[in-house]
Amino acid sequence: MDYFTADWHLYHENIIRFCTRPFKDINHMNRTILDNVNEVVLPDDRLFNLGDVALKNVNWTSIRASIVCKNVFVVPGNHDRESQLKEHFSILPQCYMYESGGFRLVLAHYAMRIWAHSHHGAGHLYGHSHGKLPPIPGAMAFDIGVDCWNFKPLSLNQVKAEMKRLAATGPKYVVDHHGAEEE
Repeated sequence: MDYFTADWHLYHENIIRFCTRPFKDINHMNRTILDNVNEVVLPDDRLFNLGDVALKNVNWTSIRASIVCKNVFVVPGNHDRESQLKEHFSILPQCYMYESGGFRLVLAHYAMRIWAHSHHGAGHLYGHSHGKLPPIPGAMAFDIGVDCWNFKPLSLNQVKAEMKRLAATGPKYVVDHHGAEEE
């Protein structure tokens, strides 16, 4: 199974205050987030983290050892240093097209108004906004960050269900510069 998450901000003490996270300190936050990941993501699953894993210059070996999933993919965020991440995780490009059984998602740290194949049913997952960016009615795009999902990753099935729910909140969201004759 594939799982998706973002914005852990491990070892980022100020994020508790900035985002009103319900933790007494960074150790409590780090332990809760990593325990939640390990509770749902099995060793042979795939975990896609859309950035801001932890502050720079932390003990990456310890963080990696705390995650039981062997297949962790990271789209680096603005708080990540790719040179440090690549020693412990598989690094994806800033904008990555994920596909599973014909279901496509554009994965990025930042939200986009238009993304590749959005007019052909592809969804979009992003982080960075910590739940403060309102969704676009009818658009299959949402913030996958832990602040929005009880500090747990979502499975592909949960993502599909949320995409279906979002698509039903308004008219089909289609913004594209191509005319119908080009499709």
